[in-house]
Amino acid sequence: MIEIKELYKSFDTAGTTVHAVENVSLDIEAGDVYGIVGYSGAGKSTLVRCINLLERPDSGSIRVEGFGTIRCARGSAFCTPEGGAEQPLSEKQLKTLRRDMGMIFQHFNLLDRSTVFDNIAYPLKHSGRSRAEIKARVLELLDLVELRDKINAYPSQLSGGQKQRVAIARALANNPRILLSDEATSALDPDATESILRLLQDLNRKLNLTIVLITHEMAVVKAICGKVAVMENGRVVEQGNVYDVFSEPQANITRKFVDSSSGLGRINKLIDQHANVLSGGGTLIRLTYNKDCVGESLISEVSRRFGVNMNILLGSLELLQGSPLGGLIVLVEGSMDARREAIAFLCEHNVIVEVIEHG
Repeated sequence: MIEIKELYKSFDTAGTTVHAVENVSLDIEAGDVYGIVGYSGAGKSTLVRCINLLERPDSGSIRVEGFGTIRCARGSAFCTPEGGAEQPLSEKQLKTLRRDMGMIFQHFNLLDRSTVFDNIAYPLKHSGRSRAEIKARVLELLDLVELRDKINAYPSQLSGGQKQRVAIARALANNPRILLSDEATSALDPDATESILRLLQDLNRKLNLTIVLITHEMAVVKAICGKVAVMENGRVVEQGNVYDVFSEPQANITRKFVDSSSGLGRINKLIDQHANVLSGGGTLIRLTYNKDCVGESLISEVSRRFGVNMNILLGSLELLQGSPLGGLIVLVEGSMDARREAIAFLCEHNVIVEVIEHG
């Protein structure tokens, strides 16, 4: 659906060049909910604005299925329609591309002096539709986001979650195939966030909508995304299936995100606050149980077989994409040889073992 190749975007600020997006390549399939996660300044918002050309890339290409390929070079943009020849990107082509990509933002961007009806109808004003057709489309969208009873309300009369539902309805007004979500849940409380994520998941299924979801919250990615890319300093440092990335993160920044969403990252604070955790010796390890081994009673078997004590300090268990993923922080006590054999046994049984610290 969206194929991004070797995309670059930089900004000159006070004599300094900031490389916001650097050599990014991604494949987003039709019907995906694709998460792009990173801390503030990672370049994720710039990347999503490059996809619909709100920011023009310095170089690289973006192919959108059914539209064609846009190639950028030295400040100019060229379009190769599917089955056609390359030509300078026209304003008409740009409008066509953007109509196919709805976008929602962190702060809703609603018109304060317009009703819910008028906010949703705004993108349809110059679409050539009659008033009756616009009204029918707005009512259809209000039913889709479950807000028909707010049709004559103003944004000031709505909760944060309701405002975002209006913004989503407005983004869908022209029947786009792609929805770009730039931190759309960051300004919402947990209940509203959960409600909006359920709505996006529902829209993805009902409309076969491809969603590109920008966020700094790994919990959001876990909730609805099938694939994820992790950005740092303008680059994609890791990407793949959400389950694979969560079960075995490779980049340091990904490990930080995974730890922050599971609670197991609290082990470092626990060690700092309770320096005697390892005072009696032992090995502190992190165990990740994937879907192939999460149901096995390996801790008790390891203790019996190798004569080691396995003291569980922290634990978590969750479902990702319908499959279980478990994690434990364990203090292993016993002879060094017994500890090594116990760790080797766990690895042989598909448990991912990370040694955090030796006493």
